[in-house]
Amino acid sequence: MTFDRDEKKSLSASLLLASKSEGNVLGVIRKEMEEDVMALQQFDRQPIYTEVNPGEDKKLDCIVLNKRGSCSWQKDNKPVGIYAKKYEWAGRQEDGDCSLWIRQASLDFDDGAWECQVTASDFITQDALTSNPVRLVVRVRIHARAQLKVTALCVFLSTIGHFLALKRRPQR
Repeated sequence: MTFDRDEKKSLSASLLLASKSEGNVLGVIRKEMEEDVMALQQFDRQPIYTEVNPGEDKKLDCIVLNKRGSCSWQKDNKPVGIYAKKYEWAGRQEDGDCSLWIRQASLDFDDGAWECQVTASDFITQDALTSNPVRLVVRVRIHARAQLKVTALCVFLSTIGHFLALKRRPQR
């Protein structure tokens, strides 16, 4: 048997009155029903801006209080599947931990805007959650040879600039 929110509140009030005369058992039932009515899903911890080096693992946190829906993740507005050794649950979803491990981060697959989502507890409640999109930045390694070329180019351009500045000086 299921009740909508108003029916649960009415029944809860009736049980409160009955529990005063019938003892502790009805009081426990009333308390459980109040928790069911009042405790909507909500974020305790949402993912935050994160940086990771290529090839390293990184955890995106997402903790939900009173979680009864199903956890999922999106990257760049597209659903992300759970795949062993790539995208793995970091905690127990039953306990409200929807955190995600990103294994062996790569610029091509993991850099982007991530969101943690939880479906509604039920159709009537409509307490679905979507976190704010957060950026996961996969850093780019600058190779020593490329850095050396950039440095040499800057020195070369600086020398040319200095030479041109001397050349433009008026002759006396």
